[in-house]
Amino acid sequence: LKGPQGILFGKNSIAGAIAIHTADPTNTFEGYVDTYYDPEHQQEEVSGVVSGPVTENLLGRIALNYSKLDDGYFENIYTGSNVVARENKVARSKLTWNATENLDIRLKYEFNQFDYSGRQSNINHAGPGSAFASLVSKDKPASGAQPGYQESNDTRRHGAVLYFDYKLRDYTLTAITSYAGYNATIFSDVMYTGGRNAPILDP
Repeated sequence: LKGPQGILFGKNSIAGAIAIHTADPTNTFEGYVDTYYDPEHQQEEVSGVVSGPVTENLLGRIALNYSKLDDGYFENIYTGSNVVARENKVARSKLTWNATENLDIRLKYEFNQFDYSGRQSNINHAGPGSAFASLVSKDKPASGAQPGYQESNDTRRHGAVLYFDYKLRDYTLTAITSYAGYNATIFSDVMYTGGRNAPILDP
């Protein structure tokens, strides 16, 4: 893609792009709730959507999702416990204002929170010829294997997008303004020494 398209679809997308557009508010009231539960891994998920008219020329839509996994899919062979546990929260709201016959104004706000505990890879044993031989032993497992020093990733993201759509006969002129914020706090034993974790990213 060339020119200003890179702002919308990503820089240097030489093979094209896939654009995913979230659903807009509907002219009639609708809503649903979906639930999921996996007893084997203690996993649960709930999603819900409410959409419809707020006033005569204002439409709204709210989508929520919550998921939690207490018992991960990966086994820590040193401790015998499963990792990675996670908890995710997602919320998205949309408003569409039909300001005039030719002008529509849309506002979207989204918030995401992802919390992970543990990791799916650990060095629990190293043979004599390994570079980790002096760092890893039965009494000193590497990375997040040892109890009390769980690795974690706490990520939060929010963003807002404002659209102006103006109809000009057979064409539509669209102006887009957006804002995004991102914050991540990561605790990781990147040296695989089995020592106390330290934050490596905390903007």
